[in-house]
Amino acid sequence: MGVSATLPDVVPSQLTATGPPDCQFPGAWLLSNPSDASFSRQFPNDAQSKTFNDAFGAYSNSLPATGGIKRYDVEQASTQNQPGNPPYTEKISRSMHAVLSTGPGSPPLGTGNGAGPSPPPKPTAAQKEAARRDLRPALDWAAGPCLQQGLSLSLIGAGVLVSGSGAIIGGTLVVTGALTAPIAGPLCTAGIERIVADYRIYKDPPLPGIHLAARPAGVRAPRLPSCTRYHGRLKRYCVGLRADNARLVKAARQTAAVAHALETTVGRAAAAQAAGDQSAITLQAATAKLLSTQFRSALRAEASAGSRVAKRLRAANVRLRLSTAQSASAIQAVLARLAPQGITGADLAPVAAAALRPGPVDLLERLAHPG
Repeated sequence: MGVSATLPDVVPSQLTATGPPDCQFPGAWLLSNPSDASFSRQFPNDAQSKTFNDAFGAYSNSLPATGGIKRYDVEQASTQNQPGNPPYTEKISRSMHAVLSTGPGSPPLGTGNGAGPSPPPKPTAAQKEAARRDLRPALDWAAGPCLQQGLSLSLIGAGVLVSGSGAIIGGTLVVTGALTAPIAGPLCTAGIERIVADYRIYKDPPLPGIHLAARPAGVRAPRLPSCTRYHGRLKRYCVGLRADNARLVKAARQTAAVAHALETTVGRAAAAQAAGDQSAITLQAATAKLLSTQFRSALRAEASAGSRVAKRLRAANVRLRLSTAQSASAIQAVLARLAPQGITGADLAPVAAAALRPGPVDLLERLAHPG
């Protein structure tokens, strides 16, 4: 194949082997036979060794007869007990990063002698880090609506909704309760979907459909109770809050929809990279970049909508606060919603421990800062 290189486990950078289609003939080793290498006997005969040897001993028929590209990125470590006086423990490791390329579009022969570029980073590494950072605010944000979803309207004014004074405050609380109760469920659902997407992006499971670009699903505003039964100042307050609440739910749903599309894209990118499919890797990387921009835009829109709701409630002397005990209940409500998705508090603790610690919460402040 026009390649001259030392054993792949000691090549200091990526090995790239290239050749024309006529290099294809049955049973040809493209790299070398690992069973003849002395270093192979130092590693246990386990699944990890098999994976390494499969890559190290790649056959020519692992590529299509018409030509193709296959990438190998394998790392292995082992601890060996060595005899001596006294005996000692030795840690050994080996890695192989190789690209086999034949057919049209291959680089010139003889260019893969160990001087090639380092393996490219994962195309969605930035999205994985962004998802890790978003887990804490996503958990914080979901706690309020997920707790409120289970509350009865009789609790309004009794610690969860705290009002100031004023002649109209009684009617204001009635309006606020009537319009807050219907949005708690949709906001909780959107918050849970965002958390699930963040966690799965961070964990990076491979998904099928590597040649498809994910797009956010369409969202719509919720149906809220009418304001026709109110008059005068209360009606104006109701109409304004109703519009603001509808805008907030739609914005939260959009954030969740973009997060889910990004989750799908990162999973497809992982599968594309495992398959060594460069065209799919390029597609998923471009899609992830676009969706990341859309996610930041969706969070800004959600913050704007939340700020409008918070401003209107504060102007009416209405406050939404949770005590430490209520905060603990809210966290448990979120974890209960996450459990069917296979996500537990133990899973989240390493990356979002602060969001699992209860404390006093100003829910209006959180509405204005979803991310």
